[in-house]
Amino acid sequence: MLRDHVHFKTLDGLVFTTRGFYHPINKVRAVPLYRPFEKGKLEKKIDEFGDIWLDKMHPEYIQNSEFGQGIFVPFEDILEIYDPFNSEEIIKKLENPVGKEIINFLIHIGIKKEDIGFLGSYLVNTGNKPHDIDFLIRGLRNLNRIKENFNDLLKEIKGKNYPSEGLSLIHI
Repeated sequence: MLRDHVHFKTLDGLVFTTRGFYHPINKVRAVPLYRPFEKGKLEKKIDEFGDIWLDKMHPEYIQNSEFGQGIFVPFEDILEIYDPFNSEEIIKKLENPVGKEIINFLIHIGIKKEDIGFLGSYLVNTGNKPHDIDFLIRGLRNLNRIKENFNDLLKEIKGKNYPSEGLSLIHI
């Protein structure tokens, strides 16, 4: 079973992210994120409701079900599943200096490497240089560690928190 936000690639090269934990039999509720646009490259083109470009490529994916209206990709159309926590290679190859600082800080406060994951262009090789890093951290204890050390992390990376209340977006 695919978990929420797990990315996968279809037979025709589209990349989706899973939405939710409950899916119809033999299908996955998902949102398209990337589509092929040049040889070996993917274009980020989110189509949350399937009404921008997916309806022209795969109208059969847009359906009503007991889970409501949504985009449902049949299992047989899935070519590859990207595990966001299979991140050892991503961490090794990471060139972004702020990203390295964040990972080192997370490890320093007790988060294990296997609990640090990635979404988006770092997880899926889009053929383009990523602009930002979408981290995914596993576990309630790890969430509490981040909350307790969040201001120190911001100081470490010279970042600002927008909005200032709670954990939401770090801007560097």
